[in-house]
Amino acid sequence: MAAAAAAVPLRVCHQEIVKFDLEIKAAVQDIRDCPGPLSALTELNAAVKEKFRHLRGCIQVRVPPAGGC
Repeated sequence: MAAAAAAVPLRVCHQEIVKFDLEIKAAVQDIRDCPGPLSALTELNAAVKEKFRHLRGCIQVRVPPAGGC
């Protein structure tokens, strides 16, 4: 029963990773397709960086220090 309960958060995290991955890929394609101006590219780049930040936060593993918390 505990394994099934643990699988739910893992599944949700996986879904979020897939969602952010697709959003990042779409934003990178927007950058590739954008003819400019530089301000538009800068704005798109900032959006990609923010999505990467969220993705990193989702997949970051927090390991307690040796010897306990």
